[in-house]
Amino acid sequence: MSTFGAVAFDVTHSHTKLDKDTAYGKGSLDGNSFRVSYSKDFDQLNSRVTFAGYRFSEENFMTMSEYLDASDSGMVRTGNDKEMYTATYNQNFRDAGVSVYLNYTRHTYWDREEQTNYNIMLSHYFNMGSIRNVSISMTGYRYEYDNQADKGMYISLSMPWGDNSTVSYNGTMAVGRTAVRSVISAVSMTRLTIS
Repeated sequence: MSTFGAVAFDVTHSHTKLDKDTAYGKGSLDGNSFRVSYSKDFDQLNSRVTFAGYRFSEENFMTMSEYLDASDSGMVRTGNDKEMYTATYNQNFRDAGVSVYLNYTRHTYWDREEQTNYNIMLSHYFNMGSIRNVSISMTGYRYEYDNQADKGMYISLSMPWGDNSTVSYNGTMAVGRTAVRSVISAVSMTRLTIS
């Protein structure tokens, strides 16, 4: 990747003909979607910044999934994006066996409230005595929509067991509009067969 990083720009045009009244409209609809993205690696820091930047969609722009939904008269329109901003950051600390991932996404729509998402993930790879390649990761998230918010955390732990097996633990805690929804954990063993 060059010193200044990589920049991309694209335009997508949609032409749709709807023969009946739908939540998406009726008749011929034409729209455009414009997107610009940027990405840069910082090799000395073992990190990458991605600004998949900015996308603007005209009100009559339809994706393929929206077009398929429009054929079902009972469907409520779910897309209708107006603007989207997204940025991610990855950082690896190789000596410590730690990686960090950050993500921010904001959607605005033509016909409803905006939505904002935040994600952060921390991963750690290490040896525990004679047990090698143990991994643990924690992910926190917050989703904001309709003036409400969901937030929660995922925890995952994995370690080798025996010669060709892995033991893993996964836990989830989610807090939504009412209260804590669930805490789920599981232990699984996977045996690998190498021929």
